[in-house]
Amino acid sequence: MKNIGIVFGSTTGTCESLAATVAEKLGVSADNVINVTDLTADKAESYDVLVLGSSTWGDGELQDDWYDGLSVLKSANLSGKTATQTLTRQHSAMQWQN
Repeated sequence: MKNIGIVFGSTTGTCESLAATVAEKLGVSADNVINVTDLTADKAESYDVLVLGSSTWGDGELQDDWYDGLSVLKSANLSGKTATQTLTRQHSAMQWQN
């Protein structure tokens, strides 16, 4: 089984809750659900698959913590990794919870 890391950025808690729900559905341990503010290049490199979750604001701007998170990801060696970006809104979170 692949080692999956779920990285989220959340201001209001919705994306954090959705990340936990996605982890549960995928059978991923809560230890592998990471706030983007705690992400390091070494941590990102340790996963086979990264699931990236961010809420959006205004006209689709990233959640504030992701700007630094993207710098961390750019500094990591991600060759051979699979990344899935999940942009969420309230209705998406509700769909996962149902």
